[in-house]
This record gives sequence, C-alpha cells and structure tokens, in this order.
Amino acid sequence: MRIGDFIKRRFRIFREEVLVLYFALRHPATPLASKAIVVLTLAYLISPLDAIPDFIPVAGFLDDIVLVPFLINTSVKMLPLHVKAASAEKARKEAKRLKILFTLALILLIILLVWLFIGIKDAIQHLLQ
Repeated sequence: MRIGDFIKRRFRIFREEVLVLYFALRHPATPLASKAIVVLTLAYLISPLDAIPDFIPVAGFLDDIVLVPFLINTSVKMLPLHVKAASAEKARKEAKRLKILFTLALILLIILLVWLFIGIKDAIQHLLQ
C-alpha cells in the first residue's frame, strides 16, 4: 500500500469517527461518563490550545498527528456497542449531506472573500484618487 493511500484512508476513518462521536453525544443511551470523554475529546480537537505548543519544532505537531487521533479512536472504542452501531449508521447516512453542506459553505466563504477583496480594492483606489 502506498503512503498516499494510507493517509487518505486514515483521514476518511478520522472523519467517520468524529461524526460517530458527534452522533453518540446526542444519543440518549450514551452513558454520562462516555459523554464526558467525548466532550473533552471534541473540545481538545477544536481548541486552539495544544498539549504541546506548535511552535516547538517537530514535537509541537506530534499531538496533532498522534494524540488527537488516539483520543478520538479511544473515545469511539469506549462507547457501548449499540450506541456505536447506531451512531455509525447515522454518520454514514448523514456524511453525504454534510459533505454537500460543507462544500456549499466553502463556496459561500470564497464568494464572500472575493467580494470583500473587491470592496477593499475599490476603497483603496477611491482613497488614492
């Protein structure tokens, strides 16, 4: 297996596990302890604070490469089997819709940035005249 294929597969698994955690968090049968672990894992994932600051060469990116996937994988493994199965099924069903929504949001963001750039350019030209 090529390294590129391995990385693509790992990113796909990572994305699926994050969705499973999201739906498990909303599942009524998820125990409180599992919910707490999921909340802490997802909070660490989106938090700008890292266990090892990114400005430390090499080591700063290890938490992004090793610790985050480990926390997510461990959180998924700690879920009860029926919650994990139900959340994985819902994640598979919602993945396509979420991908479309993400793509639309990205397109809107690009349009907004272009619109802002044109507005700033016009404002600067107006000031210079």
